[in-house]
Amino acid sequence: PEENALRAALLHGNDLSKHMSRSIFNVPLNSSDCLVAMDPSHLSIALSVAKNNGCQVTMMGLWKQPTVIYIPDPYGKPLKSFIECFNLIDIVLIDLSVSLMKVKNIDSNQNQ
Repeated sequence: PEENALRAALLHGNDLSKHMSRSIFNVPLNSSDCLVAMDPSHLSIALSVAKNNGCQVTMMGLWKQPTVIYIPDPYGKPLKSFIECFNLIDIVLIDLSVSLMKVKNIDSNQNQ
């Protein structure tokens, strides 16, 4: 991984020093999986992968409250950009968790 990504991840409490990326085209996916893209360039790749295996695709920013169109990829940018990106991803994951809990609660209430 890029040096700024490693540094930002460490500041965020994650050690990515042993992380090895791999092609999304080599990941076994099926219709119950969902690829989450950060920006339009990621989306086009995700849609290409989904076409081959029927998985779902979404944009990460759509799960943020309020919604953002996309989350800029910090690759090649300063450390500050990675930190901002990681913070935004954390916010999105919290908002997504809240949304999923609401759906779970609705489902639980309907099944009673």
